[in-house]
Amino acid sequence: MYSNKDIFVKERQIQCSGELNDHPLVYYTIGKDGYVVCGYCSQKFIYKESKDWWDKIPHRVREDD
Repeated sequence: MYSNKDIFVKERQIQCSGELNDHPLVYYTIGKDGYVVCGYCSQKFIYKESKDWWDKIPHRVREDD
């Protein structure tokens, strides 16, 4: 069962500043466990791999576009 503090993300690098921006901005990398818990607000970020092929390739923006 998931709690109301569980957030599903498609990226392994995430940032958190709290539900109401009530703590400093912190950055986390989701490892092999597939999730990370914020040390300030206890929000749990769960990595869920996207099934969309477009999300799996790196994207770059050219300056002249």
